[in-house]
Amino acid sequence: MMKSSVDYPRRLKILTDARLCNFRIDPEELPMIIDSVNSAQLEYGYVVNTSVIDTPSNTAIAMLYQQLILTDNYYFKMFSSYEIALEWLKSVTIPK
Repeated sequence: MMKSSVDYPRRLKILTDARLCNFRIDPEELPMIIDSVNSAQLEYGYVVNTSVIDTPSNTAIAMLYQQLILTDNYYFKMFSSYEIALEWLKSVTIPK
């Protein structure tokens, strides 16, 4: 789990390829997921998280997540192309 790992750097960049995934998340569960992410964020200086998503249903869930996650040290963005997501992630400068 991200929160309990001491192996991860405290300033973290994450790229998740979710193109073969089928999110089984009820939109009503998102606040609980957001609370969990916010709790994990307390252990990190800054996290940039990007996901590659290619289905309408996953895009809808990710858009809701993106609107609800409101922390100063966590940034989430989604893409439909792995290459573009990776390019964007490499271009992001994490504040010190």
